[in-house]
Amino acid sequence: MNYFRDSDGRLCYSPKNYLKKMGDQYKLLFGVKPKHYASPLEENDHPELDESDFLDEDETRIYQSLIGCTQWVTQLGRFDISVHVMTLSSFRAKPRRGHLDFDRIKRVIGYLSKMDRGAVCIRTDMPDISDAEINRYDWYKTVYVLRK
Repeated sequence: MNYFRDSDGRLCYSPKNYLKKMGDQYKLLFGVKPKHYASPLEENDHPELDESDFLDEDETRIYQSLIGCTQWVTQLGRFDISVHVMTLSSFRAKPRRGHLDFDRIKRVIGYLSKMDRGAVCIRTDMPDISDAEINRYDWYKTVYVLRK
């Protein structure tokens, strides 16, 4: 993780170091750097309809490893890929060639390598709520109160 303050003084964190290591691992596996993409998956893609051949045992391990890497990136704050990763992870037990290739999991990693500047920023100062209207409720008259 990378921690820094942005120009507004907010505390930010980013998985940029992890993404770099993930790109290096991708290059070791496939011999090339990930191709850059502007979106995690192709629009209107339906990986559940893929009928390509099943991956062999070694390729399945690679697919599972890449899914694990992308799941970890999601936990580190890259929530923008969570639906795509969850969709592709449902094929972990028996992935097909199209789930690994054909711009699916490789595309997600290519998207992350292009969009590696994403960060979560947190305001650390106290908000000014002096002019906020605060309503007071009598919660005793609700259905959620235990009555004897």
